[in-house]
Amino acid sequence: MIAAQKIKICQALFLSPVIDLDSLIRKMMVKADVDETRLNREKVIIASDGTVFRADYLAYLQ
Repeated sequence: MIAAQKIKICQALFLSPVIDLDSLIRKMMVKADVDETRLNREKVIIASDGTVFRADYLAYLQ
């Protein structure tokens, strides 16, 4: 956006560089030793590194 300072932008789309967010989160869950059954039971799990896993968000991604 800095390169286009003198251009009037009427509309822009920002795309996420993450192609498969579901896969990324599942890999993070494995690393944090959080399984889907436990997550569905507890609804929200905060891993030791501070990462928050939410059952509703995982369901949304599916």
